[in-house]
Amino acid sequence: MPRHAPRRGSSSNLRIHGTLRKVDYPPLTDAVLRPMLYEMLSEKQIERVEKPKDLISATRLPASRVSVATSSPRAPGLAAAFRRIPFQISTLAEVGAPDVFKQVCEYKSGLVLVTGPTGCGKSTTLAAMIDHINKTTNLHIITLEDPLEFVHEPKGCMISQREIGTHCDDFASGLRSSFARRPERGARRRNARLDTIQLAISAAETGHLVFATLHTSERTQDGGPHHRRVPTDRQSQVRTMLSESLRAVISQQLLPKADGKSRIAAYEILVATRVFEASSANRRHFKSHP
Repeated sequence: MPRHAPRRGSSSNLRIHGTLRKVDYPPLTDAVLRPMLYEMLSEKQIERVEKPKDLISATRLPASRVSVATSSPRAPGLAAAFRRIPFQISTLAEVGAPDVFKQVCEYKSGLVLVTGPTGCGKSTTLAAMIDHINKTTNLHIITLEDPLEFVHEPKGCMISQREIGTHCDDFASGLRSSFARRPERGARRRNARLDTIQLAISAAETGHLVFATLHTSERTQDGGPHHRRVPTDRQSQVRTMLSESLRAVISQQLLPKADGKSRIAAYEILVATRVFEASSANRRHFKSHP
């Protein structure tokens, strides 16, 4: 194990209902924290953490997810964030999703985006939608996750869950191999590069229903988060592809309840209408959807 400069350590914090609260516990130095975290990571993930400029490595533990990141050069060492993941997947009713979410789950093809800021419950909402499809249909669902969080047990569907770094090198290669297996539904988590974006859109255009989560800080960004990752000379092409395949955009936030002891999800959803679909394709064809 390589040597690292000594560090005083930082205090631990808990995020409760969106608010950080310090924990009355001695600061964890790098000498104490690093061996603890390495017990939880694979050799490949440790290699990522040890790279000088690597940002983050994440893995799933029973009932939790841990993300490990290198700290700033002025304070060398590791930092970690643990997120609790329930064993039981919430239903759409339990997350407070309106009935239109069930309608979206019934689409036969296209791209559905679940957007919002970090920590707003996008993964929970997406897991509830996948669970609804799992319980109400007999299809093949493939998920690509970084890391794998919610574990779906087959109910009505056949489910294949794949983790980036474990089952495939990246989202692009994972998408290529996954859609060669002819799934009817696909789910992807985390922001992606241009090649992944185009592959996901292409999959949606060729008869698959693709769900993806995207980090956005404001509602006004939800309609075009892809464009910032696309070179200027290709934006028009990707914009056209996106307009022809985009079926719905779900934007969500977690807002505090009146009692101040919990939070509730607030949703906004944009559903593509027949008029939009026909005009966005430059009227070359008319798509008929349920």
